[in-house]
Amino acid sequence: KGILGEDQYQKIKKNLFCQPEDPDDKDFYINFHPNKTVGYERCDAAFPIPEWIPMTFPPSSKMNMDDVCSYTCADEQNGDEVLIKTTSGVVGDRAALNSLVPRTAVDQQIINLVVERANWMIDGIGTSKTVWFFPTEFAQYALNQNYETAYVLDLYKDKYMSTKSYVSKIFIPLNDEGVHWYLLVVDFFEQKLIWLDSLRSDERRQKRRHVILKMAMFIEEMLHEKALDELRPHIAHKMVTNFCLDEHSTPRQRIGS
Repeated sequence: KGILGEDQYQKIKKNLFCQPEDPDDKDFYINFHPNKTVGYERCDAAFPIPEWIPMTFPPSSKMNMDDVCSYTCADEQNGDEVLIKTTSGVVGDRAALNSLVPRTAVDQQIINLVVERANWMIDGIGTSKTVWFFPTEFAQYALNQNYETAYVLDLYKDKYMSTKSYVSKIFIPLNDEGVHWYLLVVDFFEQKLIWLDSLRSDERRQKRRHVILKMAMFIEEMLHEKALDELRPHIAHKMVTNFCLDEHSTPRQRIGS
């Protein structure tokens, strides 16, 4: 707080990303924002870290943050050193974590770690998976004509789906040309295909829209597989292709982010 003005401090503190996960935790963590331009591996030129990027999170008491940051951004490392590994084997290596710096395409390992946490939270509640969060590879398999629907279903149904309960929403990360991520949410309550995209492109709109429609066709075919006969979505007919496409309004990604 000492390096910030009171107005700036209060503004950052209200950021949703800055709230502690434990409601009983009264501490507040603010990471230092360098006041000069900084350089990062694989970036041609140094640049300032924008104030609006929330450099905040509650580290554990045993975490040596200086060592973690120095190791993550060290130029002399190869990049394939695993820094995060979940109990189910999902990993985040040093190169993937470096993709979180501005002006860098986010590595799919980061997306999969977020997916893994979402599924971990559902498993922790101990209820059936009524909301399905798929990893990035799901769309890659689903949109590949070399794989049958039944084969893709068999790959993912045990870990990411519930075959004997019901489903209310499906979250599917999609990628455009290897450099941009957007999200498809199949909402069975609203009967919508919700398209979440923080960096829309008039040039790429039709391509991304076509991918979403192809994915809707695949989901519909998958829901009609025999292995999902006992699944009860919110609608009885499972006709996902009848859902309207909702190009949901989302905050636009800032220039230089």
